[in-house]
Amino acid sequence: MKTTKNEILEVIAKSKNLSILYVEDNKEARESTLDLFLDFFGHVDVAVDGKDGLEKFHSNHYDLVITDINMPNMDGIEMIKQIRETNKDIYILVLSAYNESGHFTQTIRLGIEGYILKPIEMDQFIDILKKIVTKFTLKQQNLNYKQNLEKQVDKKSKELKEKNRLLFQRLYYDELTRLGNRNLLIKELKEMQNKTALILIDINRFKDINGLYGVKSGDTVLREFANILKNIADREGCLLFRLSGDEFVVLSKDSQDTYCKSIAQEIITTVKDKTFELDYNNQETHIYLNITIGYAYETSHILEKANLALNFAKNRKLTFKEYSNDLQLEHNIEENIKWTKIIKKAIKDNKVVPFFQPIFKDDDIVKYEALIRIIDDNGSVISPFFFLNIAKKNGDYKQLTKIMIEKSFKIFEQKSEKLSINLSFEDIIKKDIVSFLKSKIYQYKMANKLIVELVESESIDNFDLVNSFIQDMRKLGVMIAIDDFGSGYSNFSYLMEMKPDFIKIDGSIIKLIDTDKNSLLITQMISEFAKKLDIETIAEFIHNEAVYQKARELGVDEFQGFLLGEPMPIYG
Repeated sequence: MKTTKNEILEVIAKSKNLSILYVEDNKEARESTLDLFLDFFGHVDVAVDGKDGLEKFHSNHYDLVITDINMPNMDGIEMIKQIRETNKDIYILVLSAYNESGHFTQTIRLGIEGYILKPIEMDQFIDILKKIVTKFTLKQQNLNYKQNLEKQVDKKSKELKEKNRLLFQRLYYDELTRLGNRNLLIKELKEMQNKTALILIDINRFKDINGLYGVKSGDTVLREFANILKNIADREGCLLFRLSGDEFVVLSKDSQDTYCKSIAQEIITTVKDKTFELDYNNQETHIYLNITIGYAYETSHILEKANLALNFAKNRKLTFKEYSNDLQLEHNIEENIKWTKIIKKAIKDNKVVPFFQPIFKDDDIVKYEALIRIIDDNGSVISPFFFLNIAKKNGDYKQLTKIMIEKSFKIFEQKSEKLSINLSFEDIIKKDIVSFLKSKIYQYKMANKLIVELVESESIDNFDLVNSFIQDMRKLGVMIAIDDFGSGYSNFSYLMEMKPDFIKIDGSIIKLIDTDKNSLLITQMISEFAKKLDIETIAEFIHNEAVYQKARELGVDEFQGFLLGEPMPIYG
């Protein structure tokens, strides 16, 4: 079929983008064919034999090679072989006379695109060129698509890295002072494994400064105070953290008692002699700070023990105090005895009861969280804040957990709403509690409406055991939630491993999202991260309408708090 003029023009339009290498030893054939090629191709380089062609190929970029076969110095077959060793994708056409059919098998094995017969027949030339142009166009489209995809992936990767950086910054650093926060301190302590000294510094009556001069002035004082501590910490090779409004920690790998005392005394002396200047109502005001220090070294739970020493020093008007074992007994023994009696009496008298707080999705209650309470002899309701830690120390905690499981399941056995119960890492490592839980799930047919909330904690150090527990629960049909997310370990990598059904964003973050941009950003990032993993989010501590509306705007799925519903008893 004869090629039309329009077909020729169409091929020329597309082939003008190609750069070709034309290899031909016959001068007369080369010159006559070159004129034709220049009409079709945008750029044409000429080589007089295979050796010349190979040198030019290695020195320049070509989209297509058109070559003769029989040539001196190096024939076309050898040249194609060597080209293919360095570039398997280059398009190659062979100029072939009818009497050169013996080379067909060799060239086919070398992966050529086709033949142009000598003398060149226009219809055959156009037909094979159409195929080359089509392949080249598809190749370019694929290349462009790949490049665009790589650009998009690179852009998304940079965006994700930036989000991760911001999240890391928000989770581990204090915005006001740029110091590491409590989360970073906990992380450092885990890595140091008790081979450290911790000095806890508290500014006494700092609230009075905020009250008298305003929060802005208080922030100025905190930044300057942080700089003083930073200079001392850097000089001594220590790390510095800000835990809360007026509490700071100096962390040192040198765990000698005399070293801690020397740093504590240096901090006290430096601050005592320091005047902090404030511009208050356009008047220069001078204030002095009074601080108290508690420290501990080479011990487990070092932060809690330094805090005990700090409180001991405050109660006795001391400047600083070292933690010791007898300090804890002296400070807590009476309270421990008092609450131990209350707990044991409540267990004996059947006064340990579950309260239930509703969790909403839109305007509907979709589940309840079981919360432990004790009813005293006067009928007053006692919060777990007062007795739960004591129960963990005196051995009653396990019994309280079993009572809560039994009573909560019995109430919800005939109810349609889902029930959420809290378990800690300490619970799930106890085989008898896990066995008891499973038996009660079967007894009260709770599998498909039970949610186990794992309380997030830096004490979790065996994620294989946690994952094993989660898999056991999932086999029964039980769903999993991570409680207080954002307050403790907050490790997103283990979150991806555990793949919970729900994340409960910690109330200390949620309660400030209407006033604090850090809390807002953290909530937004957690919500977006959870959605990408198909995990539903629950906002705790919804205590006013502004917080509720802001949480909804951020895409949180479910809501819990005193604004929506207080913990109350439910009777089966």
